[in-house]
Amino acid sequence: MAKYNLASNKQDIHIVIFSGFSDQNYLNDVIIALNSFTAYGVSPQNIHCFVPTSIVSYLNQINRSINAHEYTKYSVEVPKIQAKYLINLVTGHGSPKGIQYKSSNGLGEIKPYDYFNAVHSIPTLELGVFVLGQCFAGIFNFWESVHNNKNYVFIGATGTHSSLNSEITTNVWVNVFLYFFSTWFSLNFRDKDVNGDSVNDLLDCFKYAGAKTSQLILKNRSKWYREIRRLEDSLSNPHIKPLDRDNALSKMNEAMDALYSVQEPWILNANQAREIVF
Repeated sequence: MAKYNLASNKQDIHIVIFSGFSDQNYLNDVIIALNSFTAYGVSPQNIHCFVPTSIVSYLNQINRSINAHEYTKYSVEVPKIQAKYLINLVTGHGSPKGIQYKSSNGLGEIKPYDYFNAVHSIPTLELGVFVLGQCFAGIFNFWESVHNNKNYVFIGATGTHSSLNSEITTNVWVNVFLYFFSTWFSLNFRDKDVNGDSVNDLLDCFKYAGAKTSQLILKNRSKWYREIRRLEDSLSNPHIKPLDRDNALSKMNEAMDALYSVQEPWILNANQAREIVF
């Protein structure tokens, strides 16, 4: 029998979604996660979003029952959550220093210890799952999986590399790994069961999201290559305007990063993940 049967205890599941950026693709990540977990059966009152100020009011319009906070309140508000089981998703940008956010003073970072410690400070917590979608998510790896009788699982979309965004439908861009992680919860029982053991556990979700991410990257590589060749032709035009040249160089850098990026998802405390059933 699984140690954590969350399928029978959905009322005890809390979700934290963090984004330090207001770009539309990161807002898409937040909305998709929000919709996926509420459809699964998590109470909107148990969903806590930490986002830029401009997004807080928008989320409140979508669902007034959720808890929408400005991201700077993360370390203050998270320890107040009366959670037994908590899943923490991160979208936006990351750096070798931590999870990035954008403020009036420029870019800042939240260090892994500070981000983790806010969750660890929840008095009622028994289990915490971190799902890190940002670039350089690997700096959260090799963390303590058991600390003061609290169990943790860490999942990263990538190691010390870029984490890719892609267009899933026309003009809808998302963090690829987070998209497949979140939408796994809306699949039917058979499709969720990647292992084929008639149990839907966190390891199934991890494997599904990782495999689907790899499939999409492979599918898009020819498209990225063609885009690079097209941009090279544009840049070879001696009459190209300076602004057009800057835009083309920026798009080429993005396409090159996507084409040659090594995105290999990872999981810390896989044995514990087998014990978390949805």
